[in-house]
Formats: sequence, structure tokens, C-alpha cells
Amino acid sequence: MLRLWADTSALSLFAAGILGMIVATTTGPYIAMALAIYGGNTEPVEPSAGFPWVVFVAALLLGLGGRVKVARTEDASRRRTWSGLVLAASVAVAVIPLVHLAQLVGATGP
Repeated sequence: MLRLWADTSALSLFAAGILGMIVATTTGPYIAMALAIYGGNTEPVEPSAGFPWVVFVAALLLGLGGRVKVARTEDASRRRTWSGLVLAASVAVAVIPLVHLAQLVGATGP
């Protein structure tokens, strides 16, 4: 039963990260400019920063590979270790779009 909850949590974090990646790459500069205006910068510059694709894909693959290892491992302690890796990778996938948006907000100017 706990495996189902862990998988659902990891899957929801992966889905949030993928959705965040789509939003950050398509409308990220406009969101950053709106946040800069809301923060008091009345004339922001449209930011331009590349999305960290290598880190995003590496975290995604690390999480998926860890999940495969969880399914194939029979030792309980090793399974918990792989589950921790899956959790860390799924949190990284969910946080990377937020870090990208923070970089864009910082690139809007003073």
C-alpha cells in the first residue's frame, strides 16, 4: 500500500515538473516581466535565459531508472535507498522550472 502512495507522489511531482517546464519555456519571460512590474520595476527588460534541459532530462531519467531499480530489487533496504533516489529526482524535476523562472525574474533588470 505504501508503494502505491510513494509512486503516486513521485508521479505527481514529475507531472508538475513537466507542466512547469511547458509553462516556463512558453510564457516564462512574460511571467517574469509581470512579477518584476508587480515588484516595483516599472520598466523591465524582456529576459532571455535558456532552460536547463540537461539537468531536467538527467533528473527525469534518474527518477525513472530508480523506479525500475525499485521494482527489480528484492532487498528491502536497497529498495528504500532507490525509493529515496526516486523522491529526490522527482523533487528536482518539480523545482527546476521554478529555478528557471527565478533566473528570468532576475534577468529583467534592476
